[in-house]
Amino acid sequence: MSMIHMRLALSFFFFPLAALLISGCSPKIEDTPAYQQACEGSPLRTIERRSQALEEGYEIHPHYDCISKESYIAVREQQARWAAANTPEALAKRAAEREQLRFEEQRQASLDAERLQSDRPAFAPRFVLRPVDVNSASVAELASVPTVGDGAAEQIVSQRQVRPFDDWADLVGRVVEMSAAQTVFSASTCGLTVNGLSMPGAPMAPPEAASLCAR
Repeated sequence: MSMIHMRLALSFFFFPLAALLISGCSPKIEDTPAYQQACEGSPLRTIERRSQALEEGYEIHPHYDCISKESYIAVREQQARWAAANTPEALAKRAAEREQLRFEEQRQASLDAERLQSDRPAFAPRFVLRPVDVNSASVAELASVPTVGDGAAEQIVSQRQVRPFDDWADLVGRVVEMSAAQTVFSASTCGLTVNGLSMPGAPMAPPEAASLCAR
């Protein structure tokens, strides 16, 4: 074997061996100070581990492919706060505070209802319609019927002294202030009668509508 061939053979043997020895002496990336300052735990390396870290709220360091130290500390602090807020004592305290708040709201609602009731005017007695006949009622009674008024009441009394009214047509024909259709219609629905009868087509209002005739 020539000297050149021997040197080539030796180089092919020693160079891989030297590279292997050098790589064996190099520290792992996770053992370097820069890695330990930036990361928590070993490099993630797989998609599954990266996905799990993201789901748990961690951030992945873009250079070292690891859980960043800042996000690890933030997640641990959040977990500690949650644990402190959900101890049996803390839960019991919040339940008591909710119950106290509900009691105060009910108490205030009761006070508001009482105040509203006290501010409400006294209940007015129900208005009751009674027939008022043109041939027998007094001027005051006739005038109390809506749309009749004092002037019409006096005319009615004056005319009936001449002779009693026969019917509604006789009333309208002899009392000027009762000649308007709307006037006699309203008066009839509010209780005015002639010989005990309401005007045809305008019966006295039922009890549930009687308050519309209150003056």
